[in-house]
Amino acid sequence: NEYKHALTTLPQTYKSLTNNRPIQPLNGRVVEFGMHVEGWTYDVTEPGPYKGPADWAQVAGSSCGSTVRQTPIDLPEAPDGVMNAYSDLILTAVGECKSYLGKVNEHTWKADNLAACPEGGKFNMVFEGVMYKMLQFHFHSPSEHTIDGEFSDVEAHFVYAKETSTGVDATDLAVVGIMMEATSSMDNAFLEKFVWDGKTHTMANAFNPYTEFFPTVHDHPSSYFHYDGSLTTPPCSEIVKWIVMTNPVQISQKQVNEYKHALTTLPQTYKSL
Repeated sequence: NEYKHALTTLPQTYKSLTNNRPIQPLNGRVVEFGMHVEGWTYDVTEPGPYKGPADWAQVAGSSCGSTVRQTPIDLPEAPDGVMNAYSDLILTAVGECKSYLGKVNEHTWKADNLAACPEGGKFNMVFEGVMYKMLQFHFHSPSEHTIDGEFSDVEAHFVYAKETSTGVDATDLAVVGIMMEATSSMDNAFLEKFVWDGKTHTMANAFNPYTEFFPTVHDHPSSYFHYDGSLTTPPCSEIVKWIVMTNPVQISQKQVNEYKHALTTLPQTYKSL
């Protein structure tokens, strides 16, 4: 009543006593729900509305049911001449980064907060003339992409967003996928630096995935597959430029086992692994 009485005193409403616009036609528009995407899982036996990836298309607001540019895909086997070639990727570590958040979310390990290293460092990539900034990296086992139908033991995803004058554009992403194969008797030294406990850690020395982890040929980034795709979890947004390195990185079977064991403790993967 107080608000309606106030309308009688305002210049544009003192006669009509209303200030709402009439309902407009949808004209083919579709009203969707805006929500935090949760309740999805990798496990078809898990309780909840979205039982495994086959049901992800039903997640409100997701693009998981699209047939346009979804990820992952099966990639062709690269000829020896491609495997032994380096690429034109421009990967630059600016300043130093010693700190990271060793995040343990519902379904993986993630090294997070890399876009805002307290030391002021950052990891950039120039791809197709666009500057991207690394946000985080995480893992999937077995690999999400296959090469000539074959899975790798683990796939690392280094996630980037387009850098802007005010920060990053979260609607323009690039992801570098690196296959990891348990073909070494020794642990991968770069991975051994990280602790996954949900806490922020600061290393004694700066870390650099470009020089310590990314596969190289003649001291340059290795050749890669490239295609336009999507996020691989809901909402499966089709906003990702995918770069999958043709050359794998070697890790130990112990490291694979440790990651797979960790999956047994996470809410969304403890059954499906």
